[in-house]
Amino acid sequence: MGEIFQSDYLRKALDAASLRKDIIASNIANANTVGYTSKAVAFEDELKNYLAAKDQSGFRQCSIDGEEGFQDAGEGNLDDVSPSVYDEGAKPDVNQQMANLAKAQIVYASLTQTYKKINYDYVKMALEGIQR
Repeated sequence: MGEIFQSDYLRKALDAASLRKDIIASNIANANTVGYTSKAVAFEDELKNYLAAKDQSGFRQCSIDGEEGFQDAGEGNLDDVSPSVYDEGAKPDVNQQMANLAKAQIVYASLTQTYKKINYDYVKMALEGIQR
């Protein structure tokens, strides 16, 4: 998978991780609110299903203006893959939510570092190309 595609997936994962942190913070803030039920974010399974569908569809050979090439035969669009919030139906357990928040912060920091490295590599390649 090329870095450009990795960057697209990382942006989606960062969006989901950010939303997850916000939802967990809301769960903690509303833990003592009467009638409030815990919320959670679903994203990973949707992304896995999207990637599995892409793997199964593979690529098909095609001809464009007489030139042989390959075209992605996958169904769907990465833009359609997005995190969703759902109700867990129970009162938030503050201790569990704090543990979830710590995990979400670690995931977010890791994704951010990876995204920065990829973007740094793009800038470095561009600058090296200009200097030549």
